[in-house]
Amino acid sequence: MDAVRRLVAATGQAPSVLNTQPWRFRAVRSEFAELQLYDSIGVRRTNREPFSERPLSRYVLADLRRAAAAEGAGLVLPDPRASADLLECVAVADDELSKDSDYRAELRAWTTGGNRHDGLPSYAQGPRCADDPAPVRDFGHHGERGPVHFEPSPRLAVLTTAGDRPVDWLRAGQALQRLLLTATLHGVSASFLNQPLDLRDMRRRSDPRHRRGHIQMIMRLGYGPTVPRAPRRSIAEPV
Repeated sequence: MDAVRRLVAATGQAPSVLNTQPWRFRAVRSEFAELQLYDSIGVRRTNREPFSERPLSRYVLADLRRAAAAEGAGLVLPDPRASADLLECVAVADDELSKDSDYRAELRAWTTGGNRHDGLPSYAQGPRCADDPAPVRDFGHHGERGPVHFEPSPRLAVLTTAGDRPVDWLRAGQALQRLLLTATLHGVSASFLNQPLDLRDMRRRSDPRHRRGHIQMIMRLGYGPTVPRAPRRSIAEPV
C-alpha cells in the first residue's frame, strides 16, 4: 500500500491545464518504473521565467525526440523563422480567447490564488513579458513584478501524433510525461503555449492532416532559473 501511495503522489506532480489536476487512477497487475525518470518527478517544474540564451545541444534535442517517439509521438523543432510565425499564431489565438467571457471566467477561477491546493498562484505564473509576441502565457497576476525581457530566440517544440482520436490524445499525454522528465534529467525547463489548441477545441474544430502529424502541445524549452512548485492536492484527494 505504501508503494501505491508513493506512485499516486508522484503521478500527482504531472502538469495539467491551469493546474486542475484531473486525475483518475486504477490499479493494474503489472507496474514498472524507470528509476531515473521517477526520481525526476519531484524536481520537474513548469518554468515561466526567462531562459538563458544557452542553446540546447543536438544530443539533448535527440534525446527529447527519442522520448516522444518511445510513446508513439513526434517532436517537431521549428527553425527560427517558423518559431516566429508560431509565436504570432499563439498571440492571435490569445487575443481571440480574451474576447470570450466564459473562457475568461474559467481562467480567473483557476488563477485567483488563495489557500488552495490546485490552480495557479501568482508566484507560479512568471513575470509579464516586455517582448511582442510573448513566448510565455500571461495570466495577468504578477504582484510587484514589472515586465521583463525574455530570450530573443525561444526554442519552441511541437508535440505531434499521427492521428487525432482519443487514443492519440492518451498517447500524447504519455509522450509529454516522458519528454518532460527526460528534459528535467538534462536540466532543461519547459513551459507551454497551448492557446491555439484551446481555441481549436472551443470551436470544436479538427486539424487537417499535417505532414508531420496533428499538433497536441506547443512548448518552449531552455535553461531557466530554479522556480517554486505549484501547489498539489493531498494524496487522498486525487484518487
